[in-house]
Amino acid sequence: MKTAKTIFSGIALLLLLLNSIAFTGCKQTDSQEEQSAETAATTPQADAEAPATAAPAATSSESPVGTRPAYVPPKATQNPLTLGVSNQRVKSGAPLCLDIQVADFDQLLSMQYSVKWDPTMLKFKSVQNFQLPGLGPEDFGAHRAAEGTLTSVWIDENLQGVTVADGATIYQICYDVVGASGKTTEVMFSDGPTPFEVVNLKEEVVDIKGVAGRVTIN
Repeated sequence: MKTAKTIFSGIALLLLLLNSIAFTGCKQTDSQEEQSAETAATTPQADAEAPATAAPAATSSESPVGTRPAYVPPKATQNPLTLGVSNQRVKSGAPLCLDIQVADFDQLLSMQYSVKWDPTMLKFKSVQNFQLPGLGPEDFGAHRAAEGTLTSVWIDENLQGVTVADGATIYQICYDVVGASGKTTEVMFSDGPTPFEVVNLKEEVVDIKGVAGRVTIN
């Protein structure tokens, strides 16, 4: 009996020791879970902690797109090119051809301009009698002739520069006179729709001086 009692006491003591160990382990586990929860509550999320990265601002050394200035040819020191229209007296209903004359046409590579008139007085027919090298019907735009506008662009195809004597006629513009007798009208050079532009052999811009021609209808 003493032996059995001793064995029972040993078993009871062992169970008590195991329960104590189990209780201590559970308590430590609960403490660790509570500490982890507190840490998670007090630690901000990575996404909230890291501020958004702004796009880098352009520095002053960066060149904006499309800011390169266009090339502007230098201004010529030579005299302006004079373009003149001859004066004429004509009867109403008659055909009319006006001379286009020049002065200071010196070593030029190209020229362009517009010619205007009153379409109620003059009806455009054609351009003819070309005396300037490289100038022909294809160098004129007559699509607005009914409105009283003719455009012209000429280029020296040889790129050698062309010189013409003062007072020379380089071509003629021909009309039918539709205005009434006693009326007077003018044919003049204009800076539009094709703007004035003359370039010489040095690739300098030459001014244009336009002289209008007067048509008197008898």
